[in-house]
Amino acid sequence: MTEETRTMTICALAIPEMGHFLPIMQIAEELASRGHTVHVVTLCYFKEKCQKMIEDAGCIPKFTDENLKREDIMPSKDYPFGNPLVYKPHGKMVRQYLDEVKPDVCVADALEIFSLFAVDDAGVPLVIN
Repeated sequence: MTEETRTMTICALAIPEMGHFLPIMQIAEELASRGHTVHVVTLCYFKEKCQKMIEDAGCIPKFTDENLKREDIMPSKDYPFGNPLVYKPHGKMVRQYLDEVKPDVCVADALEIFSLFAVDDAGVPLVIN
């Protein structure tokens, strides 16, 4: 008897801070090695550092918010979880990409707050790391 394997389209979401990005990349790489199509969606500010890592893992990179700088998302006294005015446009871009790619499931870092809302709004199943 042969076993059929269903491949899926998966979006992996993480901010490009290495403590958040690397665990998601390990999951994404393992899923890609099993034949799934994995899109890694992250912010653009570390594109040069992340793009090769994503491609080497056999995944498809998607970068959002080209004008965003790292300091724009960092927690502050006024915004201990990051500035929501910055994350809302990112969430909209993620939602547009989800509509385009139509993933079967998303895997996300818990700190991807507005991406999590976009995934929920799109009705896509979500696994939070």
